[in-house]
Amino acid sequence: ATTTLVSFESTLLADMATVRVSPISAASALVAFTFVPDTTQPTVDTFDLDMSRGEIRVRFSETVTTTVNASQFRLFVPGASSESLQLTSVVVSRSTMDTLVLTLSERDLNLLKQLQTLAVDNTTRLQVFAGAFFDTSGNPNTDIPIGSALVVGNFTGDSVNPSLRSFDLSIESSTLILSFSETIDVASFQPSSVTLSTLQVAESGSGDSALGTFF
Repeated sequence: ATTTLVSFESTLLADMATVRVSPISAASALVAFTFVPDTTQPTVDTFDLDMSRGEIRVRFSETVTTTVNASQFRLFVPGASSESLQLTSVVVSRSTMDTLVLTLSERDLNLLKQLQTLAVDNTTRLQVFAGAFFDTSGNPNTDIPIGSALVVGNFTGDSVNPSLRSFDLSIESSTLILSFSETIDVASFQPSSVTLSTLQVAESGSGDSALGTFF
């Protein structure tokens, strides 16, 4: 309490006779007579999910710190499928004073994309357990039980094209392993769309030239 002080200029206010208030300089600042600390636990008000960016945008009841326990966040969809994912790791950034952006780890995002009914539309819900985050006074959040889970506000589906990162070929075992940038629907794979080629380098007077032989 003794660290909270107040000072102000004469322009602060005036009495009914328009006489300006006596100023208090920073050197003579007054100490708070009483101080009541913040003991109110923060809550999650709303959340948005963007599957293209792999982000959850969470709006809180007050300013919170960027220290977040990802494992205390659980996405799920109600109903017969009951698919769910408890997060393991996120990168946190601040959007506004009361809003954080949680960027999902590649592992969590790929696991989420494997599921058939979760994170595909606005039926996605968010459950938050106690201790997921803290306000600037150190108060932990209140628990959101499954029955009170939040429904996603704005949902953005995945519209990013997957890309091939690398491949391994074993002639001995007749195996071709393709590694992509995200989870792939195996049923959509069309083997006839793949072309393998050899690359030969021939020397010439003007330098090296590449010759491709396809099969």
